[in-house]
Order: sequence, then C-alpha cells, then structure tokens
Amino acid sequence: MEKSIKSTKRMNWSRWTARIISSVIILIWGGVFFSQLFTNYYDETGSFAPSEGAIYASVPIIILLVGTIIAWLNEKWGGIILIAGYFPAAIGGYLQAVSNLPPEASAAAGFIPVILYLPFLISGILFILFWSKNRIKKTKKGL
Repeated sequence: MEKSIKSTKRMNWSRWTARIISSVIILIWGGVFFSQLFTNYYDETGSFAPSEGAIYASVPIIILLVGTIIAWLNEKWGGIILIAGYFPAAIGGYLQAVSNLPPEASAAAGFIPVILYLPFLISGILFILFWSKNRIKKTKKGL
C-alpha cells in the first residue's frame, strides 16, 4: 500500500514537471516569436505582410502550443503532438539558422534551434510515459 502511494505521488510530481516545462517554454517561445511576428512584418503602407519564411516558422510554434494545451487535458494526444511538433520545429530552425549563418561561422551553430526546442520533445516523451504508466495501473487495479 505504501509503495503504491509513493509511486502515485512520484508520478503526479513528474506529470506536473512535464506540464510546467512545456508551459514555461511555450510562453517564452511564444512570447518572443509572436511579438516579433506582429512587430517586424509590416510593409511600407503599414499593412501586415509577413514573409513566407515567417509563416512557415509560425506553424511549428502553433503545433507546439496546441500540443501543450492538449497535454493538460489528454496526456497521450498532447504528448504525440508535442513529439510530432518538435521535428518540424527543430528541422526548420536548423535549416533557417544554417542559411543565415555567415561563411566564417561554424555549422554547429545551426544546432542551436534543435537544442532550444528539446524541452518540447522531453515533455512529449514524459506525457506519453505517464499516460502509459497510468493506463497500466488502471488495468492492474481492474484485475
């Protein structure tokens, strides 16, 4: 009985850790990205005209935001969306960073976006693990 209570407390603590990590990171990324999107993409006439690259860069952020919100409600699907959203965000960030690097810069600098998006991948994996552990516990409890 005592072991079950400890594992439940540990799982709840870990679940909240994953929620907090993904929420804090999406607030930081979303705040920085969307503030840039809405302040730097106006043309000479004052109308909103983001570049094609800015639109492509916003899609993974929106996917990660949706995944974070869904993970609060449904860990399985939120985790899947976070993991699936990590890859286009990381690959797109890498490609954009490499294309904007000066010739004398190291190609390793292109991996900075890959590393910065890593908390979403970790959170997604944690959500999937907690969902599966919770499912196993319910199945054992029902037996």
